[in-house]
Amino acid sequence: MSDPSTRVAAQLRPHLHLLSVHRYPTIHQLQLEQAFLYLRDAPSIVKSVAPMYWSYVSTPEDGSIRLEWLSQDKADAYPSDGYVWADPESTYRHEYAGYTIELRMHQLGYIPGHEHVTKHARTRYHIVAKNPVLNAQMPDPSLWIVHYHPVDPSRFLSVAQIPMMPHVGQILSQRRWLESQGRLEQEKFMLHDREKWPSVNLPGAPNMQQGVYAANQMGAMQIPNNRFQQPPFPQQAGGPPNKRPRTQGPGVHPAPGVVEMVHQGATIEDEENTSYGDYFDHLTPRDISLARYMQHHRWIEEVFSSPYATSQIVPPDLGLGLMGELKKLTDGILAPPSIDLSERDDKRPAKPEEAKAFTNLKKEQVDEFSQRVDKHLQEGQAELEKMKAEHAEKLRSWKSLSSLAQADQKLRLATWSGHTNAVPTFRFEQVEKQTSKHTVEEIQKDVEDLLGVKVKKYDDATLIARGGLRDRR
Repeated sequence: MSDPSTRVAAQLRPHLHLLSVHRYPTIHQLQLEQAFLYLRDAPSIVKSVAPMYWSYVSTPEDGSIRLEWLSQDKADAYPSDGYVWADPESTYRHEYAGYTIELRMHQLGYIPGHEHVTKHARTRYHIVAKNPVLNAQMPDPSLWIVHYHPVDPSRFLSVAQIPMMPHVGQILSQRRWLESQGRLEQEKFMLHDREKWPSVNLPGAPNMQQGVYAANQMGAMQIPNNRFQQPPFPQQAGGPPNKRPRTQGPGVHPAPGVVEMVHQGATIEDEENTSYGDYFDHLTPRDISLARYMQHHRWIEEVFSSPYATSQIVPPDLGLGLMGELKKLTDGILAPPSIDLSERDDKRPAKPEEAKAFTNLKKEQVDEFSQRVDKHLQEGQAELEKMKAEHAEKLRSWKSLSSLAQADQKLRLATWSGHTNAVPTFRFEQVEKQTSKHTVEEIQKDVEDLLGVKVKKYDDATLIARGGLRDRR
């Protein structure tokens, strides 16, 4: 058994998709080279990176990209996706990098009962052949990159001009009935692991035949026109859900069961699954440049399509005025940003103020601003000089204290005049022969020069009378 779709009930095959949980960025214009890179990496993704799962697909958003597996025998019959396609699927082939890439495209799609013009398109890509000269492995042709994208507004077509074909109404009726039977169990599996391929059956299988027969009868009774009505499609939860669900049309409210079904499937793990990277991990410099280029053209078009003359278009006031300590520089010349922090008695939000038009400054205001800046710089320079002087004074004080500490160390081993004739003294800290060469008189003179003071001799004992003492000879 080489086809996982053989384990899917026959009634579900026209409506179920075998999708990969691998996420792709939202791109409104997918280039052929980017699609080729996705197809080239697809075999390794389904083999060792991301599992697959069976699920319904309901009106994907424009710009969404999916990696899907389709049986080669049924590649022409793409499962239903919630859209009605008014044009036949066109097929194109391109040679790129030694591979033959096949494109199948629908360009007239709409959501029945919600949209009045065809503004959706779908393009799916897969590799069908490889140049024999190319020394590379042939990618799996059953892996498709499916891209939903918007249609150019010039190609919009009114739904009123498109008849609803009977087989389309039958498919929609079958799809609506199948979804009403309940939510399918989502079993994820690796594509190469055949033992883990799940068997997908519809809940309530005993009543399946009778229900499908009733759905077929309803589809056959539909009038082939564009007035086919149906309730909103339920968003089946399968695979990573979109973070911004599609907004319902005005006046349309989904059924309670539909909302409950959506919330049951959207788990926190799927919403915050970033194991394969986020949107910015897949952006290329070319995508960013293209988006910037298109945005600039939109802005230029807005300017030139304005009913006002270019001379009448003035920018709003940018609020370049300064606040806080520098407020005095721009006070009365440039208005600061308007921030209303006052407390309001009522709970109603403050009414936004209109942006004031920008006005050119007068020459007197510019001169006044320059004078204020010069004065501010001079005051800052004077304050800086004052800080330098205080710092130098502190350094001198620290230097004096250091010199006094050194002098204290020298005095411990210093000698005095006539030291050689004195009786030898014994010191505990060192022997006599290592006595310092500095004398007390020299150290005293250095301290007096450093501090600018006169050092006086201080005696612990004062001689009152000599008595009978004799001078030593």
